[in-house]
Amino acid sequence: MKLLPKLLAATSIFAATAILLLAAMALVMFRESLPAIRAFGWRFLVNVDWDPVQDVYGSLPYIYGTLVSSLLALALAVPVALGIAIYLAELAPAWLRRPLGFLVELLAAIPSVIYGLWGVFVLAPWLLCEPDAILEGVGRVCDLLAVTPDREGIIDAVDDWLEDPA
Repeated sequence: MKLLPKLLAATSIFAATAILLLAAMALVMFRESLPAIRAFGWRFLVNVDWDPVQDVYGSLPYIYGTLVSSLLALALAVPVALGIAIYLAELAPAWLRRPLGFLVELLAAIPSVIYGLWGVFVLAPWLLCEPDAILEGVGRVCDLLAVTPDREGIIDAVDDWLEDPA
């Protein structure tokens, strides 16, 4: 039992250190941004113009673009991730769970920058050359997503999972 208080103290120290480091980083970033804040004011955050010639800068379009692209990414990723998780945990045969789970973890280990570079160097030129094939493919994917062969089985599995007290 003597180990538990020591472990709790060590964990508390690490948690406090993390919070202090975060506060220190925020303070340094604010201090380093003061010259820009003094020069352009807080209107920089809500201004839409970006004209270096006239020394007018605004970041609202970039903030808006970041928020919209992040929400779009979440809207696409969350249903896919939940579907894969539910399938692996509840529906997949035992012989398929381990290799498919390994494949998902392997894909998750690849940095997102690599996916972005793949999109820029491989997908973008292909999209420019084959727009008709792309639209036809998107239609087929939408058809596949619209028809789920075992909708009731998926719903029953999720209901069982939610009702299971263990």
